[in-house]
Amino acid sequence: LGAADDQTRLRFCFDGVTAESGIAPYKPAEDAWTFTARGGVSQADVDACLAGVGDVPSGFNGFFAALADRLDGFLARLLRGTSELGVQMDSLADFLNFGVAPAVLFFTSLSTRESAFASDSGRFVLLIACGAWVLSAMFRLARFNVGQDLANESDDRFYFGVPTTLVAGLMIMWFLALLKYTSPSSAMAPTEPFGGVKLFGEAFTTPSSVWRWIPALMGLGAILMVSNMPIPKLGSMRNKPFAAFVLTNVAIGYVFGAMRIFPEFMIWAPSVWFVLFMLAAFISKAARQAKPPPLFPN
Repeated sequence: LGAADDQTRLRFCFDGVTAESGIAPYKPAEDAWTFTARGGVSQADVDACLAGVGDVPSGFNGFFAALADRLDGFLARLLRGTSELGVQMDSLADFLNFGVAPAVLFFTSLSTRESAFASDSGRFVLLIACGAWVLSAMFRLARFNVGQDLANESDDRFYFGVPTTLVAGLMIMWFLALLKYTSPSSAMAPTEPFGGVKLFGEAFTTPSSVWRWIPALMGLGAILMVSNMPIPKLGSMRNKPFAAFVLTNVAIGYVFGAMRIFPEFMIWAPSVWFVLFMLAAFISKAARQAKPPPLFPN
C-alpha cells in the first residue's frame, strides 16, 4: 500500500528462514523468491537445502506436484534418507505447492478473467478467500509437524484435519477439468487447448456461474484443513483391494498428468475417496472414538 506502482509481496517468517516473494502485482509468486537465514541458521545451509528445489508449479504442473508429493516421503523412508531437516523442508515445499500456488493460481486467473471478481469488492472477497487458504495451509502443516511429537497421544490410523495435499489437489484437478470444458467464447477459456478427447462429450460446457463459487470452496477447504475431522490413512486401511484400487488410479494419474490429458478422468477417484472418507469420519465407530491431538499443541 502506498507504493508509486502497483505491487504485491508475500513474506513468510519461520524460526530459521524468511521467505519473500517478488513484487509483481497480483502474481508475486511468479517472480523470483528470496530465502534469508535467521535465528542461528546459516545462509549456506538454507542455500544447500534450496539448491534442488524447482519452480513453484501451477495449473497442470500443480496437479502433478500433488501426485509427486505422495511418493517423496515413501521413497525417503524406503531409502532411509529421512532427517529432521528433510521433514521441515518437505513441509515448506508442501506449503509453497499446496498453500501458496493454488491461492496465486485462483487469484490471478479469476481476478483478471472473471467479471464477478473484476470489481474492487469482488477482488476483496477473492483476496480474503485466498488469504484464508494460505493461512490455513500454513497452520495445518505446522500443526502436523508439531503433532509428530504427540503421536503416542493420538490415534495414528487417522489424519486429523483433511490433508492440505488432498484438498489442494482436488481443487486444482477440478479447476483444470472445468477449464477444459469452458466455452471458447468465455473469458475463462484456456489460452491453450487441452490434449485428448473430451470424455464428457463435445456438447457439455462448464456453466459460467461455477467460477463464482471458488472463494466459498476455498473457505470450506481452509476450514477442513484446520479441523479435527479424522481422515483414515490409506496405509492403515484393512481393505487391501480398495487400497490397491486407489494406488492403481494414482499410477494412472501420474501417466495422464505427465501427458497433460484427461483431467476429467483424474477427478473421480480422489473425489470419491474424499467423500467416502468424509462419511467415514461420521459413520465409522473407530473414527468417532479416535483421540485427536490438541488444536494448538504446545
